[in-house]
Amino acid sequence: MKLLEAFRKNSKTRFASVRDRIAKMSFDDLASVVSDAKQKRSELDDVIFAAEDRIALPRLETNNFQAPRDADWTWRPEGWRADIGSKGVAAASRKTVLGREIQLFHDCPSSSITLRQQRNQRSTDLSPYGISVEVFQFDGSFLSLALQLPDEALNGLSIRHIFQMDMVMDAENHMGVFARLNIKHGPNVEQLLNRIATDQTNVSLEFDLGYLKLNEKRLERIWLDIIFEDPAMNYINIRDLAVFRRPRGEF
Repeated sequence: MKLLEAFRKNSKTRFASVRDRIAKMSFDDLASVVSDAKQKRSELDDVIFAAEDRIALPRLETNNFQAPRDADWTWRPEGWRADIGSKGVAAASRKTVLGREIQLFHDCPSSSITLRQQRNQRSTDLSPYGISVEVFQFDGSFLSLALQLPDEALNGLSIRHIFQMDMVMDAENHMGVFARLNIKHGPNVEQLLNRIATDQTNVSLEFDLGYLKLNEKRLERIWLDIIFEDPAMNYINIRDLAVFRRPRGEF
C-alpha cells in the first residue's frame, strides 16, 4: 500500500508540474511531452486491463454457492475452491490422485488421459478453479472421477436426508455421464445412480436416501463417482461442483 500511495503522489505532482509549464514550452518540448504522455497512457491502459481482468475472475479461496435454504450441510471439494498445488497429470495412471479428495480411475491399457486443475476465467463462475479431464484414445471399459466426501457428511445422517449435487460442466462432444452416490455402512455399500444430461451446462441432481436400506449406526464412508461413458476423443471441463444435504419434507 505504501508503494501505491507513493506512486499516486509522485504521478500527481509530476503531471501537475508539466501541465503548469505547458504555456511556456517550445513546440519541440510540447511534442516530446505529448509523446511521453501517450506512452504513459499506454502503460496505464495495460495496468487497468490487467487489474480489471483479475477483478473479473472468481476470488481465490472463496466458497460462494447458492445452497438450499434448508440445507444442514454444504461442501465444495477443494479442487474447486483452492489451489491444490499439483496442477495436473499428463498421462493419468489407472488410479491417479489429485489433491486430497479427487481420484481418477480407469482400466485403459494405453493411458491417453489428462487430469488437471485450472483457473476459472469467466466472470460468471462462482468457483475459482475447475477440474478438467481430456481423453484421446480410450480402449478401456470404465473411466470415473471419485470425490471423497468429508466425515462431516455422515454426522446425523439418516434415511430422511436428501443429497443434492450441483455441477457446471462443459463437454466437447456428447457422451454418457452418470453420478453415483456411495455410502458404506458396515460390510455393505448402498448406491444411488443418476444420469447427467451433457446437453445442459448447469446440472442439479438429487439422491434420496429414503430408497436405501441404510444401517445408520454403522456409517463409515461416503463418496461420489462421476462416471464417463465412451469418453474417447473428448474434453470435459467441470467448472464447478457443490454438494448439499437437506432433510426430506415430512408429509
